[in-house]
Amino acid sequence: MSKTKIDKIYKTPDKLLKAGLFLKYQVRQFGWKVEDMIEGSGSHLSPVSEGSNIENLDSLKKSWEENGYLLLKADPSSNIIEIINEEILRIRNYLESKGQGKRDEFGRTNRIINTHSMSRVILNFLCNDRLQLFLRYAFNDEPVLVGSNTFQTGTEQDIHVDPQYVYTEPNETFVGAWTALEDIHEDSGPVFYYEKSHLNPIHVKQVLNKYPDLKQKILKIRQGKAIVGRSRKHWDLATEIDKVYKKELASYWKNSGRKKIPVLIGKGDTVLWKQWLVHGGLPRNNPKMTRRSIAYHFCARNCNLWPISDFYLNSDRLSDIRPQKKRIKKCSRGLYLRQYLTQILDF
Repeated sequence: MSKTKIDKIYKTPDKLLKAGLFLKYQVRQFGWKVEDMIEGSGSHLSPVSEGSNIENLDSLKKSWEENGYLLLKADPSSNIIEIINEEILRIRNYLESKGQGKRDEFGRTNRIINTHSMSRVILNFLCNDRLQLFLRYAFNDEPVLVGSNTFQTGTEQDIHVDPQYVYTEPNETFVGAWTALEDIHEDSGPVFYYEKSHLNPIHVKQVLNKYPDLKQKILKIRQGKAIVGRSRKHWDLATEIDKVYKKELASYWKNSGRKKIPVLIGKGDTVLWKQWLVHGGLPRNNPKMTRRSIAYHFCARNCNLWPISDFYLNSDRLSDIRPQKKRIKKCSRGLYLRQYLTQILDF
């Protein structure tokens, strides 16, 4: 059999998979549009008005600017978290029935990306009115939901900043959020952050000045032109820079003298952080404990957005790099980036 025919055989399943995902997405979108017509502006959450139902907005704004972090307490009268947990269990069971996810010694799988793509209930929850109200202040623009990660256990993730994964300009146009789906215990591997670390961002060019060999590699490839960061051709170089950036970030903040603060919040509470706030996951001192939670991110509607590779290879000359196109969709609660894939990841 010729190589051309073999290539066609191996490429066909990928094309069919993408076509199937696209068809499922379009069917789901049609169903959601019908729901919008029936419900009007309603949702599974109680509406929140600017004047009465968001706690002390002026105080939140002050905390946001000074600390790069704020806490929104749960509504004790709401049962929305029970509903969200039921939705996540339903999605997890469905994905596992399709062969996804490896269970740990306690019978748990961990991260599910983009559960909101399979559940209107979760999408409405992540775009709730209280968050939308505050994010409009933070961005001075309409917020757009970028993606979501649902967890059963702590990730013990290394310290990082969000621009390492999604980089936006202007500054302050990307926000992270984390909602506890149960009370978070100090031994379950909670999220942590370094206090006021958003005020001292570490940029890639600062790191490259300490690694002249890497800097020279970039300059040699550019030869007067910007590197196409999304090209697989230069991915190894971006990965190499990623390793030293993480190393320098960790070294700087571990020796900074700043407090490392665990996020020990209650069921239904939500924390938000600015894009340059340094954060990560603490050790799971008790691996039997769960840390059910959902992390999600927003960008401003009119921001420019680049992927991780451009953050490392082109962050000093992004004016020469075309940003990614934001495929923005609309639901009754707000805006979100189009997502096709919901999947269990084994980390």
